[in-house]
Amino acid sequence: MSDVVYNAAAKLFFAAIEFHGIYSSSDGITWLRLPSQPGTLSNAVCPAQLASPSVCPFYRGELAVVPNRPGPKGLGEMYAWYVDSNDGDGGIWTSTDGGASWMQINDSGITSCGDLFGGCGTEQGSYNLSLAAVPNGTATDLYAGAVNLYRCTISVVSPNCSGTGSGAFINLTHVYGCSSIARVHPAQHSMAFLLINNNNEDLMYFANDGGIYRAADGYTGLVNGTGGEANQFDSLNETLGSMTQLVSFSESSLAQNPTPDILLAGAQANGSPGTVSAQSGTAWQNVNAGDGGYTAISPDDDNLWFVSNPPDSVSGVNIFRCDSGVHCHTQDFQNNEIVGGPTVGGDAGAFNTPFIIDPQNSAEIIVGTCRVWRGPASGGSFTDLSDNFDTGGNGI
Repeated sequence: MSDVVYNAAAKLFFAAIEFHGIYSSSDGITWLRLPSQPGTLSNAVCPAQLASPSVCPFYRGELAVVPNRPGPKGLGEMYAWYVDSNDGDGGIWTSTDGGASWMQINDSGITSCGDLFGGCGTEQGSYNLSLAAVPNGTATDLYAGAVNLYRCTISVVSPNCSGTGSGAFINLTHVYGCSSIARVHPAQHSMAFLLINNNNEDLMYFANDGGIYRAADGYTGLVNGTGGEANQFDSLNETLGSMTQLVSFSESSLAQNPTPDILLAGAQANGSPGTVSAQSGTAWQNVNAGDGGYTAISPDDDNLWFVSNPPDSVSGVNIFRCDSGVHCHTQDFQNNEIVGGPTVGGDAGAFNTPFIIDPQNSAEIIVGTCRVWRGPASGGSFTDLSDNFDTGGNGI
């Protein structure tokens, strides 16, 4: 992935090119790799032909400049953020001398964002990563978007976000923690801003997996990082129609109980919504957060619901159960994992790991990794029913 910015102060183009590093050009035609690169990029120039997955330290990068600010050397104020092919954080870096040298920004407020159920750091960074640098008087409001949206005010008091309060990165959205602080959808992809009212107000727009959101004034409306408080985002999606798409690769992303009113769906980035009044109303509610995948409802118990989430650094398979039907909450599922990596011999599942309730025995479920497994729907010991389809053998 790549990102290109234009530094009006220095009349230079800068580009972060996939796998290779940061390049500059004065005419947009001829490009040169900067001799000094931020972080581990300085020591790695990856070849044009790469193995998959890439072992290079740079998989996706984002750049941002502060418009119309020459900086101490007349070469502008620039920021770079990148991740590797495993979504590992390469750090946020700043340069005020046209990329001749770089200083690392403290992003510990991003890596430890305070949310219990994921979303911190550069999770999914190869998919959702964005950066914006907004002038705020002599300071800079640096916005970093990953799953969540973060803000740090860089000033002489806190030049690298190692300060306190607004001088460090704060979590503006808490999408998997205290979502009421913003009610903004996760997975940030792009940001834009416009200074208005004699540069006294910062009009901002944010694009993510849920659509487009606006802040009428980022200076005063996006300042809170604690659950229970509120940030002033406006959703601009009311006339766009539904932005929710069910996981479309299989009918197993939509589970139906024999009672036709009861439905449970997997909506990927929109969680797992359910309803018990499908025939009489259109209201659904999310019973599980995160990326909702395959779902199931027990044919013997209206309230016995199953959901799955993508693999993470802890477990290669994540299948959960809750016994409260539409009254289930994320915590209920997360506290009752019935299938994890160790359950299925250490296998790792796909991003959306397939599973079904055994049609011949509703007390058991069948799970697909690189092998087919069957085990108790209440959790416990699973038995492999097949060889490894990847290797042809009977192991991992």
